[in-house]
Amino acid sequence: MESSLVFLRSLAVLFILAVDPGHASCSFPTGLTSGTWRSTRWDDLTFTSSQLTVPDLDDLGTNVVFNCDFNSGTKYLIRSASTVTILTNDVEIVACMDFSNGIDAIKTVYYHATNELFLPSGASQPVRLVAPGTSITVSDTCTVTTYATGTHDLLIETDQISSSVITCPDPLLANFNNYTVTMSSTSTSHCTASGGYISVCDQKNTVQVDYSVCSTVILYSSELN
Repeated sequence: MESSLVFLRSLAVLFILAVDPGHASCSFPTGLTSGTWRSTRWDDLTFTSSQLTVPDLDDLGTNVVFNCDFNSGTKYLIRSASTVTILTNDVEIVACMDFSNGIDAIKTVYYHATNELFLPSGASQPVRLVAPGTSITVSDTCTVTTYATGTHDLLIETDQISSSVITCPDPLLANFNNYTVTMSSTSTSHCTASGGYISVCDQKNTVQVDYSVCSTVILYSSELN
């Protein structure tokens, strides 16, 4: 009888090891799974209940599929569904997205809560690279805990973009000549010689940048205005 119990316990342990993938899983808020979202950081995003597809992550690949790995409050830890090879190392991509302002049906404010990682090409992404199967936590992945003013990103449902535009705030309703752009990541200044030109007068809900004056891209829309 005792040997039978030991055998059954062994089977139970084997069963648990077989079905436990080693990571927690979660579901994205239902409000995100209704369509495709235009992100101010990651272009057009597609959510299902458990996965997120990002079209382009620079050196890390195109159409990268992330699993919803763990959820704590408004923060969602995501992990790439497959490994990528960076400098001959196979790694998984992990990141933290914080929907602390809630989910809106048309326009949602959110934060990338992982510190920027500089990639071999010089691009940067708010992600971490970990060895396959490495456990991740809120404390080691959601490393941005205080959001500076203006560091939020937006998700706008793609079929609602035209109806979501607003009039630019009064301080922007002007023409700007000879601006200088300083990149915070490198402290490099651009447009210092010829300056640049921005117009927010002809269309009060559109910021038009003349890149023939200074070619440094400071912002853009899908129409490159």
